[in-house]
Amino acid sequence: MADIVQYKLEHMIPELDDLEKRGLFIKAEIKEIVKKRRDFEYLLKRPCPLKEDYIRYIEYEKQLEALRNLRKKEMVRGLKENNKKWHFSLCDKASSRRILDIYRRLLTRNKGNLKLWFEYAEFCREHGSNNMKQVLGKALNYHPNVPGLWIYAAAWEFEHNLNVNAARALMLSGIRACPKSEILWLEYFRMELIFVNKLRARKIALGLDTVSSLRDDEDKEAWKKENNDLFMSLNEEKLDDGEILETETSKSEMNADVLAIRELGFKMAYTIFNKAVDTIPSSVRFRQQFVEMLDSLDVQRANALEDEMCRSMQRDFANDESCWDWLARRHISRCQQTKQINKDKVVAALNKAIQVYEDALNTITSSFMFGYYTKFLQNLIDYDKSEIAEGLALFRRFVSNVEEIAMNILKLYERAECIGCVNEALAEQHISFLLKVGDVDAARQLAAKFCTDVFSKAAKIWNLRMSLEIKSVMMNSTKASKADFQSLFELFKHVLLAIFPSLITYGTCLLALPGPSLDFFVHCITLESQLAAVGCEEARQNMRKLYDSALKIYDQNIELWLDYRSEELKRLSTRPQRVGQLRTATSVGSERSSHQYQQQAEQPQVSTARGAATTAARGAATVSGAATSVSSERRRSHQRRQREE
Repeated sequence: MADIVQYKLEHMIPELDDLEKRGLFIKAEIKEIVKKRRDFEYLLKRPCPLKEDYIRYIEYEKQLEALRNLRKKEMVRGLKENNKKWHFSLCDKASSRRILDIYRRLLTRNKGNLKLWFEYAEFCREHGSNNMKQVLGKALNYHPNVPGLWIYAAAWEFEHNLNVNAARALMLSGIRACPKSEILWLEYFRMELIFVNKLRARKIALGLDTVSSLRDDEDKEAWKKENNDLFMSLNEEKLDDGEILETETSKSEMNADVLAIRELGFKMAYTIFNKAVDTIPSSVRFRQQFVEMLDSLDVQRANALEDEMCRSMQRDFANDESCWDWLARRHISRCQQTKQINKDKVVAALNKAIQVYEDALNTITSSFMFGYYTKFLQNLIDYDKSEIAEGLALFRRFVSNVEEIAMNILKLYERAECIGCVNEALAEQHISFLLKVGDVDAARQLAAKFCTDVFSKAAKIWNLRMSLEIKSVMMNSTKASKADFQSLFELFKHVLLAIFPSLITYGTCLLALPGPSLDFFVHCITLESQLAAVGCEEARQNMRKLYDSALKIYDQNIELWLDYRSEELKRLSTRPQRVGQLRTATSVGSERSSHQYQQQAEQPQVSTARGAATTAARGAATVSGAATSVSSERRRSHQRRQREE
């Protein structure tokens, strides 16, 4: 092992001498570099080297190369001031070669680590290594079922190596290896569209086509400036020194080639879509991504291809409500992509979208379809902050017939109710829309109708009805009376019994479990206290039972004892007022008898309350005293320990 390490270090001598001669590192720094490399090499020559040792070695070499480049830039700046040039030397490429060698040794032992393969390929791409094809080939041999690796290799061939045929061959091989991968089909489709765009840009650069036929309302120079990255030669050959040489081709020959290849590109894109649909026929989102990709890549003659894609979705997903909703909103998104939006374009797009919704209702009559349709119309007149509504923000300034749209929405709700296509979500949406337009009475009546008829066990509809009843009580009077609270309480009780008929039994069973949590007891006590505030005497008795049950388990909780004491004291403070209210003014004798009878009736309750309050106070004091005793005992034991030390 020592001989191999020494052999590797001896091969570093020319590089280290070059670093010292050029003044990039001093002699002491070079000795430190040799020491660090020797330590790393010994770690890698162990019988079972760790992956982390390779990674640390690579990071060290990268940091060393970054330092060398920084010092080199300073020296090059000084040479330029003296009209001198930096000549290429051995140290300029030695570090990258060493890092590549470490990666090769690392992946020999870790062939299954996909992340390391990507890091290796990315380092080769950044440093212009000539063995990029070999690296990608080995990675694909070990990981043929990873779609991202095929896409990475094809992208490098297409963008960096400028080899369209090789990129297409890699994409086809990846599709054969992963036929169910949606991202592979989509990226293959994108690559062909980009290739068509580059062909079109070349045609414009040669003056064989006018920009006006490609993009409306834009001049030629502006379009060229915006798409400058597309103006590349189709017949480019890359030399070893990085320069690009264009072969000589006459304009007439190029014109014929461009037209033929462009037509072939369109046919190939359409063929890719058909093959992808045949392979993955059941995904509507997969086809939608094809259309969205076609819209984002401004390709000439793409409207015919896009219409064919939409027709295939209408044919194969006629019973999918979300597909119809997407097809309708597609007209809005296409209108938004135009730079100049006027009222005529907006009205035309809205009419097309509404026509799609009407066709959808004629094809599939469901509550979900009505929900999508009404939600779309509400987005046109609402000013909420939802994502869909923000997509229609540009259209609102052109929408003037708000009342007409609101009436159409109400008609749609009535139409759905007449057909019997109302589900819980659509009913909730109908009630919420009536609240938005300000018709509280109609919303209240509709909620009462739904709760008593179709959705008698729907919690959300009952919740809306309760909120509407409370809102109605607050609107009709400035201060709610006891009768109003009693009616709300009865309605709430009816809701609980209608939705949860065994709620009380269930709560009793929970309390009877071995150890209900303290939070559960506190929550139950809070509910009973809210009922007691209205005047329910039974709730007060339940509160006492809950406190007693909780203190049997959590008798060391001081806050619980104090809350119990405060509740009992509050009850005692309200008792004399209640006794005084029971007096009558009929006669002196009847007053005395009534007073005596009331005292006899209330005396046991008062004494019980006083006893409970006293017990709670004593319990709190006992817990507090016990806590004080424990803290004093701990303090004394700590002092005793200090004296012994």
